Amino acid sequence: MATSSKRWAVTFSLLRGALLLIGGLLALFLPDYALRVVVVVGGTVLLVDGVLGALASQNYGIESSWPFWLSLLRGGLAVLSGLLLLLSPFITGILTPNVLSWIIGLGAIAVGLTEAFILIRYRKEFPPVWTSVAGAAIYVVLGALLIVLPMTGALLLMQIGGGLVALFGLIQIIRSWRTAQERLARG
Repeated sequence: MATSSKRWAVTFSLLRGALLLIGGLLALFLPDYALRVVVVVGGTVLLVDGVLGALASQNYGIESSWPFWLSLLRGGLAVLSGLLLLLSPFITGILTPNVLSWIIGLGAIAVGLTEAFILIRYRKEFPPVWTSVAGAAIYVVLGALLIVLPMTGALLLMQIGGGLVALFGLIQIIRSWRTAQERLARG
C-alpha cells in the first residue's frame, strides 16, 4: 500500500512538471497567442499546480516530518491565485487590472516563499535541495514580475514568465524522475 501511495505521489509530481513545462513553452514561443489565453491557461496551471503540489507533497499519509498545514497553505495559495486569475474577467469590473496583477503576484510570491520555507526547513527529505529551491525561486520571480510589470511589456512578460514556468516544470520533472529512480533502486 505504501509503495502504491509513493507511486501516485511521483506520478502527480511528474504530471505537474509536464503541465508546467508545456504551458511555459507555449507562453515562451507563442506569446501573442498565450497573452490572449493567459487568463484561462495561467489560472488553470496555478489551480492544477496547487492541487497536484499539495497532493504530491503529502505522499498520501506516508510518514513525513513537515506539518500538514504548511503544505496545505502552499497548495491553497496556488489554488487561490489560480481562481483569482480564472475569475479575473468578472473581477476586473470591481478591481483594476493592475490591482489584480498585484494580488496574483503577491500570491505567487507567497507560494514560492512557503515552498522555500518547507524545502529549507526539511531539506534532508528533498535531495538535491537546489532543484527544489530553484523551483520556489521561480514562483517568487514570476510574482515579482507581475507586480513590477502589471500591464506594460505584456508580451515580454509572457515570454519571461513562460520561460520561468517551463524551467520550473523541467526542474519538477527532473526532481520527480530522480525520486522515482531512487525508490526503484531501493526496491
